[in-house]
Amino acid sequence: MPTSSAGPARQIVNRTGRPVIELTLYREKAMLVGVLVDWTSEFDAWMDRLDERVEAGDPTAKLQQEIVFAQFEYLQQLTAAPAADVQSLMRVRQSRHNVIWRVSHPFHHGVAMRLIVWFPPERPDEVVIVLFAANKAQMGDVFYDSAGTRADAAIASYQMTR
Repeated sequence: MPTSSAGPARQIVNRTGRPVIELTLYREKAMLVGVLVDWTSEFDAWMDRLDERVEAGDPTAKLQQEIVFAQFEYLQQLTAAPAADVQSLMRVRQSRHNVIWRVSHPFHHGVAMRLIVWFPPERPDEVVIVLFAANKAQMGDVFYDSAGTRADAAIASYQMTR
């Protein structure tokens, strides 16, 4: 099973300088504490574009990347699919065919990163699939209007490649 190596521990701070997220950077599929985190080719391509923006010196992209890494760490610490909504992991009800969830983070002005994830029903305590990600800060909750349809298509594509 693939493992990941941890990078240096880092913190994300709010405008007052108070730490709001502590994270360790990961960029590989990993089996650490609980579930295996895998992802779609759509998410992989999105992450590559984000990495390019970070390498070009974009500070917003760097913050987005750090938040996504922290969200991955959160997912890696899960030991099973969620039984109910919690603040960081809530069900997205717009999907017609699958139970999907969104991973969020504490408020940060101008950045509202969301990972849309799926726990395959045949292995809900073993694996979570990151379908796609977006910064919904500018679009607000309209982001969720298409999230269900988009997630259903990503799941179908993922299943065909496995």
